[in-house]
Amino acid sequence: MPTDHSVYPALPADPNALVFTPEAFGACPDGIGDNTPALQAAIDTIQSTLTHGILFVPPGLYRFGGRVDLWRGIRLIGFGPTRPVFLLGESTPGYQHGQERYMIFFRDRRPPEGEEPIDAQNTTFYSGIRNIDFEIREGNPAAIALRYRVAQLSSLEYIEFRIGSGLGAIEATGNQIQHCVFRGGEFGIRTDKTSPWRQALVADCLFEGQRRVCVDSHDAGLTMLRCAFRDAPEAVTVPEMKTEQLFMKDCRMERIPRSGVSMSLIRHAGNHLNLINISCSEVPLFFDIQRKKYNPHLIHDPIKAPSTDYVVEDMHAGLSVYWADGKVYGRKAEFKANVRPVTDGGAGSMALWQMPDGLTALPPMPEWINVRTCGARGDGLTDDTEAFRKAIETGRVVYVPTGRYLVTDTIRLQADTCLIGLHCHETMFVMPDHTKGFDDPHSPKAMFEIPRGADCQVRGIGIDAGYNRGSIAFRWLGSPRSLMEDVYFDFGGTGRASVKGTGRMHALLVEDGGAGVFQNVWIPDVLSRDGLHVRNTSTPGQIWLMSVEHHEQVECVFDHVRNWLVCALQTEEDTGSEYALSLRLTDCEDLVFANLFQYRIMSIDIRHPYASHMERCREIRFRGVHIFSQGATPYDDMALVDGVGPIGEREAAYVRFE
Repeated sequence: MPTDHSVYPALPADPNALVFTPEAFGACPDGIGDNTPALQAAIDTIQSTLTHGILFVPPGLYRFGGRVDLWRGIRLIGFGPTRPVFLLGESTPGYQHGQERYMIFFRDRRPPEGEEPIDAQNTTFYSGIRNIDFEIREGNPAAIALRYRVAQLSSLEYIEFRIGSGLGAIEATGNQIQHCVFRGGEFGIRTDKTSPWRQALVADCLFEGQRRVCVDSHDAGLTMLRCAFRDAPEAVTVPEMKTEQLFMKDCRMERIPRSGVSMSLIRHAGNHLNLINISCSEVPLFFDIQRKKYNPHLIHDPIKAPSTDYVVEDMHAGLSVYWADGKVYGRKAEFKANVRPVTDGGAGSMALWQMPDGLTALPPMPEWINVRTCGARGDGLTDDTEAFRKAIETGRVVYVPTGRYLVTDTIRLQADTCLIGLHCHETMFVMPDHTKGFDDPHSPKAMFEIPRGADCQVRGIGIDAGYNRGSIAFRWLGSPRSLMEDVYFDFGGTGRASVKGTGRMHALLVEDGGAGVFQNVWIPDVLSRDGLHVRNTSTPGQIWLMSVEHHEQVECVFDHVRNWLVCALQTEEDTGSEYALSLRLTDCEDLVFANLFQYRIMSIDIRHPYASHMERCREIRFRGVHIFSQGATPYDDMALVDGVGPIGEREAAYVRFE
């Protein structure tokens, strides 16, 4: 896919969304007028009338003379045959010196009039920008396109940042960045902790021509998948004497003269490095250990290029723990690297924009069928079940505008159905409490069902399965090519300790050979027994950034599962979940958990002995596990294995259960 391709060539029909036009808000798409007050007015209108929602931006060149505040839960989505461009013109006043000189500042709630807006917080959900490019022209050396310190279900997608001589593209990142191109700037991304202290995912992105470093990060739980770095002094740097939980897989580096990865391997259990399959060309120094005199426990020469083209097949550094035969038989700080020279051109050039394993990208808009044309109302009162069944029978791609769609029976997708929404909080499927056929826990029934081996996609929607004791929000039997992305499982949140685990079976159930890619998914569905339940499958599955929170007894269950890669899974316990497990694994094999974050909120004052419980499992690897709390009672230990004894660490870069 070309880097400047518009994924929405036409305006998606949505009666609840607003469009940034000259008539409605005074927009100036001519590259001359200042759009700062007009865009702020449009965003403020959505906040004051809808709270959350979508602002569609037509094609054009939109010049800005100052900062725009984007309130939480609002998404800016460009459309048209070419992407709209947000422009900072030559020598725009205010962008020559100083800090925090942003074009767009992601914020939390809009404050009352007269109060200063605050930075995005751990409650900044659902925000995003998609299919809009940014350009910073000469004479703006302090300019940064975005401040993006956000929480769950926020995303930046399909954006090209042309930063030129400006400072950078993104500062203070969070949650998900995907299908973005970063050209020029002192840096592409510079960040520290995300606002909720959870992982940040960067996937399918290209960094090119930065003057200092492509990515500068510490303590962000940085998880990078299928990214490319070209023509910059350094690719990824962790500042000196700082820590990071860095995981990179299937990335490529080209013409990086100073270092591919640079960080201090200081003696801190929370400092993790894990790299898998990084192909390099003209990268003379792949890994540079900063300030080696502070790393006497990990004396190691820098990883230099064995040839012009080479592959770093596997590398890990930090605290490693090895378990076998009922005990820990190894615990040490270590550095291990497997680097293979390539002399036959096999390093090649990575197909940057191709999803893994042939997974299709967003379906082209001409194939979209608007469910409203099939009779759906989306008013929260009318039963829309039959309208969705009709739409699924009519075509492959069903587009769902924002609304609340009442469902009273199972909706079964076909083998290649794509269900597409554009705002997961405002495009909700709702089942009434005590719906007939869904209220018996002895006879579970799914609200949505993905058929066996299907290549389905489900994107940009929310699910509220109601108080129905036998309900399963999603029963997923899809193929490894199937996809769930940008999906929210309501309800919901904190403060319902008395009803936790009493109202539903499972939120997301993957079983009987099912698999898929599950990306940017949030499951705070406290009424369910557990949030994620995977069982009886050896079909390869993948998770890229999932948050599962607040369930009564266990967040995630893996039962008789093999061949899954779980990247950036975060769990959280709150009131009513004091005795909950983060993970329960039974009879599992060949699972990898990368950048696993297991959190308990600061107000919990009851101890729990271990985060994970494992029975009869083998070849389980944690490539970075982070157990923490801002209060006094994080999980005591990492895991209880086969009832024999705990693994006492809360932090480790590499853990292997053999």
